[in-house]
Amino acid sequence: AFLAEGAPYDVVLSDMAPATSGNKMTDQARSAELVRSTLVVAERWLVEGGSWVAKLFMSSDLAAIRADVRALFREERIVRPEATRTVSTEVFLVGLGRRKVGP
Repeated sequence: AFLAEGAPYDVVLSDMAPATSGNKMTDQARSAELVRSTLVVAERWLVEGGSWVAKLFMSSDLAAIRADVRALFREERIVRPEATRTVSTEVFLVGLGRRKVGP
């Protein structure tokens, strides 16, 4: 209910990361689930033409999530900021140009 306040939104931005467990597979799965939850928010509350950004730990889920982003947005990108440590698997997925909302 709190998400409806101020909706619809121009941007959905998530820098969320799961509480890490030390188990790479578990942490990647939790990260993917967080990203998917932000896509649900974007699908429901983002204006046509809006943008979405979410942090993700790279994993085998990456291809499926990218396909979901491409279905919802006209443009999809992966960004790895220069400041990211070389051993980190964190990337940011970006969706630009929310496709037409509604029928």
